[in-house]
Parts: sequence; C-alpha cells; structure tokens
Amino acid sequence: MAHVIQLDISEVLLRNASKQASLAGKTLEEFTLDELAIINDPLILQFGTLQCNVPDLFDNHDHYIAESISDRKRTSHETLPSPVPAK
Repeated sequence: MAHVIQLDISEVLLRNASKQASLAGKTLEEFTLDELAIINDPLILQFGTLQCNVPDLFDNHDHYIAESISDRKRTSHETLPSPVPAK
C-alpha cells in the first residue's frame, strides 16, 4: 500500500535534491524514494561507528558482504574431507 507524505522544504533543498535526481537520471520522486529506502538497510545503524579504509563501503557494502560469504563457502568446502563412497 502506498502512502502520501507532504514535506515543507526550503527552496535550496528542493533545488539540490532535484539536481541530484537529474544527475542520477531519475525523477525527484524516484530519487527521494531511493534515498528513503536506505533507512531499511540493516547496516544503517553502524554507519559512522566503524573506522575503515574502504572508501566505497557505504555504496558497495552488499557486494563486500556477498564476496565475504562466497569466500567463506569456498574455504569451508576446501577444508571439508571428501565424502566416503557408499558401498
């Protein structure tokens, strides 16, 4: 179900948001919804609490998590003994 939110924002904020939306190739509504979707990210509460030398962690954290899971699966398969054939 969709809900309507009415916001009173400054002209400067509206202009900046419209410019960012345009640069992203999106409508202002699409851009705003994408920005609000960040709130649902489970790592949002951790932002700003960690020190990290990965400059694109904010934008690409899902990629890094998937990469880590893939590495762990590959490593765990390599260390497991080979199955014994059934007789």
